[in-house]
Amino acid sequence: MPSIRSFNQYSGYARIADDSSQEIVGEENIICYGYKSSTCKKIIFNTFAVLLLGIPYLFLHWYCQFKAYMKYRKCSLEEAEILLIEYSIQQVNTTILHWPGSNEVRNLRYFYHNLLKYIWNDEINGFMRLHGLDNGSTCLSHIQDNSHGFTADQQQQMPGGPWGKNLITINVKSYWKLFIEEVFNPFYIFQAFSVTLWSLDEYYYYASCIVVLTAASIITSLVQTRKQSEALRDLVAASNTRSVTVIRNGGAVEEIPASCLVPGDLLMIPPHGCLMACDAVLLNGNCIVNESMLTGESVPVTKTPPPHSDEYYDPVTHKRYTLFSGTQVIQTRFYEKNK
Repeated sequence: MPSIRSFNQYSGYARIADDSSQEIVGEENIICYGYKSSTCKKIIFNTFAVLLLGIPYLFLHWYCQFKAYMKYRKCSLEEAEILLIEYSIQQVNTTILHWPGSNEVRNLRYFYHNLLKYIWNDEINGFMRLHGLDNGSTCLSHIQDNSHGFTADQQQQMPGGPWGKNLITINVKSYWKLFIEEVFNPFYIFQAFSVTLWSLDEYYYYASCIVVLTAASIITSLVQTRKQSEALRDLVAASNTRSVTVIRNGGAVEEIPASCLVPGDLLMIPPHGCLMACDAVLLNGNCIVNESMLTGESVPVTKTPPPHSDEYYDPVTHKRYTLFSGTQVIQTRFYEKNK
């Protein structure tokens, strides 16, 4: 069962030059820059955008990173309203804008990047990735010796914690938002200029054909995109309604919604199996698991508890001891002597 990385383990985080930027070294290897609103810059930009018939707005839609330079001013990460994230994929630099969220209960500031959550750490005065047991610093023996379920006091601290709910949220965009994103595609901008030129040359029939075909293409694309988003949302919503059995309060067995699971929970896998609602480390017994959804292999695999050793846990290296979210547990076997 995963747990958050201890705040005193942040060797992969460093300042670049000042408190307005931070480098996060690791698999993600990103650089954060902090920006806050500038009323003067916004007034100047909007004035020029109106004079230039909205072309600057179109430019910012395609290259959103320039919004930080045009409308915001650089500031410390602690005061930042938006974050400019710079990262490298296959030696190609890409930059994205992120708005850091906040949790009023815990006074926690955070942002998501590539589905990974980064939280604010006062000790380093910067952001750090929110880890579970995959932080490379948790021993297998520590997992086995400290997995006893949550106490009543610990449960009271769970709501509003740094992990949030164990949910996959699919946002379905409105038709209007999909339409705006679609028509701002460079191809349709080119089509608009083409229609204007053909109309000026009095090729009205040809220009009308382009308009009709373009409109049909946009409508078809919007309907298909919306249907796919709704189908995916309904599929995920069905999986979010499952319940799981956990051990809490010193051995009490409780049934809770899968969305309420948090790192550190002790799960009970029923003998007839189940669909895993999260990644988990198998502590007792054996499990026969169908991982075809992840690996494509139709042959079930056997999962066993990890040995009692000081080796650091890694979900890839120790996948034999890990039950992955979304996989189907076909059968379980529990041996009393291993309890």
